[in-house]
Amino acid sequence: MGTPHHLAQSLLIALEGGPSEIPRTRTVHAVARPEKVSVAYYGRHEHYEFTGCHVPVGSESAPLYRWTYSTKIAE
Repeated sequence: MGTPHHLAQSLLIALEGGPSEIPRTRTVHAVARPEKVSVAYYGRHEHYEFTGCHVPVGSESAPLYRWTYSTKIAE
């Protein structure tokens, strides 16, 4: 069903591991901090899980997600 867009907020997250070309920080839109996120990258989804830690990113603190696996995007 999905989350109503007006309830979602921008959340800065930090990524660790996975392809080196993926930026180490990104913004996701969610109602609450997700346990898992996926990033589309060259025909694949790179999957990351929350580590329980936060890291400094500029003047902010961002939840840290560690790469766990990748899957091919279904056509």
